[in-house]
Amino acid sequence: MSACAAHRPDDVATTGPLLLDSRGVVMPLGKAITKIGFTPTLPHGRMLGVAVIPPLGNLDKRSTRGIAFEYRHAKGALVLSEWPTQRLTISFGRLGNPALHPCTAIRYMPQGYVWATKRRLTMTLQPDGYIAAHALRHEAVNLAKTTCG
Repeated sequence: MSACAAHRPDDVATTGPLLLDSRGVVMPLGKAITKIGFTPTLPHGRMLGVAVIPPLGNLDKRSTRGIAFEYRHAKGALVLSEWPTQRLTISFGRLGNPALHPCTAIRYMPQGYVWATKRRLTMTLQPDGYIAAHALRHEAVNLAKTTCG
């Protein structure tokens, strides 16, 4: 939990509507951590919100739920979502299963990246608003390296 220590509760902003609001149940970081069954990777940047999000598959329980972080990036707001893979085969059409190429950020939609980690997590990154494609890709590649390192 040392990664959580870097984000004090007063680091979480209480600004207007966030993309995160439509993804899951928004709550303080400390409470959200108790609702999931893995240690998440916290993004760098000013935390705007944290939400517990529904699982990718299976029943909604602590061991299958995900977590999402909305944070301020130099170029805008981003949402990093994380889920346990749960032995699921996740496929993005012609892009295939990101778990077959762990630690590689794959663009699965015009403004979205997905990757799998060595810890068997599936992660996505999306902007909340406009962010230049090269800035989004750069952040996704950096996060994929960080979460796999």
